[in-house]
Amino acid sequence: MKKYISIILIVLTTGISSCEKDPDEKQIKYPITYKSYAVEEKDTRVFTSDQEILSPLKEQIINKNKINLPVLANMKIAGKIITTYTSEDTVEVKMDFFKKKEIRIAKEISSIVYWEKQDTTLLPYFPIYYFLDLFDMQPLFYEKIEIPTYSGFTTKVLVKECYYAIKNEEELEIPMLDFIFTDGEQTVIATEINNNFNENSISEINSTDTVTIRAYTIKMEKLSTDTN
Repeated sequence: MKKYISIILIVLTTGISSCEKDPDEKQIKYPITYKSYAVEEKDTRVFTSDQEILSPLKEQIINKNKINLPVLANMKIAGKIITTYTSEDTVEVKMDFFKKKEIRIAKEISSIVYWEKQDTTLLPYFPIYYFLDLFDMQPLFYEKIEIPTYSGFTTKVLVKECYYAIKNEEELEIPMLDFIFTDGEQTVIATEINNNFNENSISEINSTDTVTIRAYTIKMEKLSTDTN
């Protein structure tokens, strides 16, 4: 019997020691702050049904739409966005150009960082959410609902809005795009959208439609812990 008791004690002590924290393991200390410091343009692409439009027609379309796009060189982004992680899943997001500061839920899935709003928001379905399939990153909570009106029904979305970022070693990159949709009769323009373009969606574009996408990133540097 003593032999069996000794074996059990050895197993228990081995289990306890394996649960102890490695003294050499790097511990994350909060708060952790990131600050925007630059805008980096990626590319401008034009799509129609099932294909990408290339030069010279591409350049004609881009030049025609250029007047509707913000000038990236004029974007004074340094220090305008500051995110501070107060814990692993809580982040304070401060944006100077919106003059607001929010506490959001921080999540990371497959290198995509989500800064999710804590409450749901009811938003119009058109125009941005109508084109949701064109975007690569989606809200983690999103529900399309029909609201009765005096003339019938209107479509709304109930969503926990997210800001998106991509982890790149010690930095964060906020993906941005400008979006111009033309169907021959009307043009929808949306600029400074925090997302990436989903190339798998081009099969949904009609042959008479064109979609112009300009992609760029806002680069965020990690500040040292002793930076105010």
